[in-house]
Amino acid sequence: MTIATNRERLLDAIALQIDETLAACVGVKYSHSLLTSRGAALDKIGKFFAMSRDVGETDANFRILLSQLITIYASAGTKPAITAFLSALLDVDQELIKIYELAPGGISIYLPTEFEAREDDIIALLHDIVAAGVVVTLIWSETFWDSPDTLFDDGDKWM
Repeated sequence: MTIATNRERLLDAIALQIDETLAACVGVKYSHSLLTSRGAALDKIGKFFAMSRDVGETDANFRILLSQLITIYASAGTKPAITAFLSALLDVDQELIKIYELAPGGISIYLPTEFEAREDDIIALLHDIVAAGVVVTLIWSETFWDSPDTLFDDGDKWM
């Protein structure tokens, strides 16, 4: 039988709490990074960017969406950034998203009709990421006659 000193008894009494506190501190450290945060911590990062995850959306998918949004904010709403963001948001190939600048201060985005029910959400997100004063119009399912490419006989494109 071993006789413990008072110091050993004290350390035994508080060691579990110290371990739990250390684990919590490490968790807090990793919760502030987009790459390592999970669950509620990731939701708080999304809230900062006015984004909330869809019901049943995984951390990995939400993290990709947030990273795309951060990229767009950093790239000032360029056409490639908007295309990449919409591709991640809607989980579609970038080839299905067509963006045309039809006039100064206005863009038209052609999207598949299956996302028409989400139009208000998509427009709200796009208004946050395009430059101030830019009018965004969503058009569902581009046809040959809708395309700006067909508006001119000389082959000029409005892009």
